[in-house]
Amino acid sequence: LPATIKAFGEAIKLKPGAADGHFQLGYAQQRSGDTDAAIESYRAAIKLDEKLMLPQMNLGALLLGKGEFQAAEKPCAATAKLAPENAVAISNLGYAYSGQKKHTEAIAEYKKAIKVDPKYALAYKNLGVSLANSGEIKEAIEVWETAIKLDPKDDQIRENLQKLRSNSRK
Repeated sequence: LPATIKAFGEAIKLKPGAADGHFQLGYAQQRSGDTDAAIESYRAAIKLDEKLMLPQMNLGALLLGKGEFQAAEKPCAATAKLAPENAVAISNLGYAYSGQKKHTEAIAEYKKAIKVDPKYALAYKNLGVSLANSGEIKEAIEVWETAIKLDPKDDQIRENLQKLRSNSRK
């Protein structure tokens, strides 16, 4: 990867206005584990062409991974707009909202993601979290039951469901 990163760096010097070059550099940096450099490269690509979906999606995902939910909201929203058929992109926007405790907005995005891909277990899992955090316990239980059917190996969903059931009986 160091040679790839160096090659893209050189290519960008020759064509600094090529958004795809910045994206490719960011992707190589991300794969090498240099998250901060990748974030800057994705931002450079977006500055040159904000309609490129992949730099937006990757930037949002990296910021979400760092817990920078407010900063992630804009690229996640752009990705969801650019790719309305992509359940992961829509769910990422929900996660950005959830991380900011904007549960109403998060719930709406997770429901959109599920409508796009009814078998996307992570959207159900995260929807359940937002519903539980909003006090919608019965609906959260129903959603997590669906999530377990879709991903029976996810112990976290099972634990969350058990806790919620036992707390709702008290």
